[in-house]
Amino acid sequence: TQLQSLPRSALASRFGKEALYALSTLESVLPIPWPQFIPPERIQEVASLDDGFIQGFVQDLEPLLFVLKRLLDQIVLRVKGRGQLVSVLQIQISVEKYSTVKEPIRTWKIELSFAQGATLGLLSIVKERMAATLQKAPLEAPATQIEIEVLKTVPGHSRQIDFFSKQEEEQEQLKSIITRLTDKLGIENVFFAEPLENYFPEKSWKKTLVHPLLEPKGTLIQEVLLPPERPLRILKVPIRLKRLDHFLTALHTKRGQQKKQWRILTTLGPERLSGNWWDGEHERDYFKFETESGEALWVYQIPGSQTYFLQGIFD
Repeated sequence: TQLQSLPRSALASRFGKEALYALSTLESVLPIPWPQFIPPERIQEVASLDDGFIQGFVQDLEPLLFVLKRLLDQIVLRVKGRGQLVSVLQIQISVEKYSTVKEPIRTWKIELSFAQGATLGLLSIVKERMAATLQKAPLEAPATQIEIEVLKTVPGHSRQIDFFSKQEEEQEQLKSIITRLTDKLGIENVFFAEPLENYFPEKSWKKTLVHPLLEPKGTLIQEVLLPPERPLRILKVPIRLKRLDHFLTALHTKRGQQKKQWRILTTLGPERLSGNWWDGEHERDYFKFETESGEALWVYQIPGSQTYFLQGIFD
């Protein structure tokens, strides 16, 4: 109240501009400045099926893909212009609102295992995802509108297209294939095997989705040291075997099945692997047995024992 009783013209000279500003704020003379809010731009494309692009009723996936291809072309160009890649995509299809239609808007939210930057890769993923859904629950009425929106993007590698190399195109194709496989098989069942520094086979690799072909250009390893020959199929749990002369017999089989037996034709090895002494078992002798049935088995034996274990099978 004492501040308000002073002459307004003397406030600035006596107490500075801060006193004048405080009094004006107290008397609600000055408005409170709110920060400017700019809503984020939506990367969205919409097509009405009444615009003459497609004539007649559209209710099946094949004619819808013609419209989706056009919209995806525009989406990809807009995203690439920002130096980004599509990570999460949403598609909405509106249908005629007949009285019998229970779901007038169908929505697909497509989360990609690998961000995409090419129309063909996106279109293949969208086609498979929508086909799986529409096969179980077709559209109840003709479509009237298609809307595509990018919900999430990730930074892309800003570079010019190399006309003398197809590496960028191969990367996009590989990412598209991996994404489609993860859709069908589950992300935990699709992976590359990354080598680890461990002599024992079951501990010498880990699952990963990182691969040299998926890295930016220029990071590919030029020199590759070839490791010893290893089978492509490694058993999660080695099968205990009994060896008698030239025969190998599996000791543990599923209930109701006959014991598997192989006749050995040739033997390669042993190759001794050692390590992980802290786990107790630190040495194994590995053999490659070529059998009469045509299978090539990767079998190890604990030195000093007569017990064998089937670890893998060569293709």
